[in-house]
Amino acid sequence: MKLEKISVIIPTFNRSSSVKFAVYSVLKQTYKNLEVIVVDDNGLGSEQNLLTKEAMQELLINDQRVKYIELEKNSGGSIARNIGIEVSGGKYISFLDDDDEYYSTKLERQLEFYKTVFPKNDGFINCQMEVYSGNRLVRTVKTEVDESNLLFSAVSEKILGTPSLFLPRSLIFSVNLFTDRIKGQEWDLIVKLVDKGYGFKHMAEKLVRINISENSITSEGKIDKKVKGIENIYLKQCSYFSAFSTKEIAKINHSHYLKLSDAYLTENFKKSLKYYIEAVKSVFFSIDNLKYPVKLIIIKMHLLGIKKFIRG
Repeated sequence: MKLEKISVIIPTFNRSSSVKFAVYSVLKQTYKNLEVIVVDDNGLGSEQNLLTKEAMQELLINDQRVKYIELEKNSGGSIARNIGIEVSGGKYISFLDDDDEYYSTKLERQLEFYKTVFPKNDGFINCQMEVYSGNRLVRTVKTEVDESNLLFSAVSEKILGTPSLFLPRSLIFSVNLFTDRIKGQEWDLIVKLVDKGYGFKHMAEKLVRINISENSITSEGKIDKKVKGIENIYLKQCSYFSAFSTKEIAKINHSHYLKLSDAYLTENFKKSLKYYIEAVKSVFFSIDNLKYPVKLIIIKMHLLGIKKFIRG
């Protein structure tokens, strides 16, 4: 029996030192009929472009399943992924970020699961992900959805995330690929797929490792970009409110205000507190409301620690 090809799309930007490890994790898969398409979004001639090209040479020489595409200028994750999808030759598509890794059975197990739950190729799946900071396991990311109300689950950001997705290439084209967004690219794709009527199933296996760096103080420019992304997502969420109950709308508002509160927490306390109050007004009884004072205590202790260190 001929094995269907799976295409793995890896956009890369400013990660020349880690992208090759992401690629290695795909090449080491137990499922062998695959291709890895690395889309270099650093911009031709940039330092990171030259370093990424150098890092890719050994991979390109040693394994013909690896493809490398250089974009003329930095275009963003959505466009980079779309270009990778357009040149791909697999029946199925999966994604990976340039600093993350697949566990060795990811593609084999997802293909088996997919064929079981969607024999007509009319849905998409994801899996659980383990989040690491260095060698420390931080948390396991699970998707918990109400299958009787899949649209609300998708719109309210309950279906996560890009490296865990697995779906037919044809489905992505049927919803016109990724929308160019500064935030929430995978969320937007998921909403479009569910809105189109495709099914979804969560696979309760940990098959992806997400690597994060230690948190650093956020610059104002980064906050502005993050807030704009949050607002853009909320704007699209609002367009679905007519399909949801008052309680469901309140949950979306609650999550939105908490995200804004978090975005401003270290830089603008008044704004952060304002959005936290709005979140509590939306949904008063929520365990998530308790996280805010805990974060304040942690930040206060951190700042006191810095002051003590400076004073000697």
